[in-house]
Amino acid sequence: MSHNPAKRSVPNANGAEPEASTPERGSDMVTATVEAHHWTREEYERLVEAGAFEGWKIELVDGVLYDMMAQGPAHSSAVQKLLRELLAIGSGMGLDVRPQMPLAVSDDSLPEPDIAVVPADPDDYARFNPAEALLVVEVAQSSLHYDRSVKQRVYSRARIPEYWILNLASCQLEVYRDPARDRYESRTVLGLADEVSPLFAPETSIRIAKLFPQRES
Repeated sequence: MSHNPAKRSVPNANGAEPEASTPERGSDMVTATVEAHHWTREEYERLVEAGAFEGWKIELVDGVLYDMMAQGPAHSSAVQKLLRELLAIGSGMGLDVRPQMPLAVSDDSLPEPDIAVVPADPDDYARFNPAEALLVVEVAQSSLHYDRSVKQRVYSRARIPEYWILNLASCQLEVYRDPARDRYESRTVLGLADEVSPLFAPETSIRIAKLFPQRES
């Protein structure tokens, strides 16, 4: 998923705009301390329910609200191709394949991966967001550094066993496995001629070339 981590003014946990402190008069030197608000998932979800972020395309990661950039056609196409391939594998295994929906991985993170393969819920997660996943996938175009650093850290900390980055620029699939505290211990880069077998279905395989939009020759 593409992101634009620019700062923006957001309401505080009570829905009010943040206040600026006023320096005291007559002081020779004023040292102002400005701290960013560290959002909890509970605060964020409460404000989302109240409509505070209506019209905003954002996600909560490590207590920070990140803007999500609009998708181009190549990004949308790749998400659809991933969805098609993973649905064909997961639908008969009691798994849900969710495109660009919240994943409650920690008390201060509610990312929206491009694809998440999660255990099925009888009510389709109408009352809560899934808290675990067998696989998450991000499609990277302008967000490659963010996906390799911030997203890798949050997914690894959540002990998600497998994380893929579909790199549109290089036409490669980066496969991350063996989560440690802040990163995955294993990283494999696959090209268009390769195949990948998800950990949750090792007997299956997906041709990498099928995950990328076709390019004009």
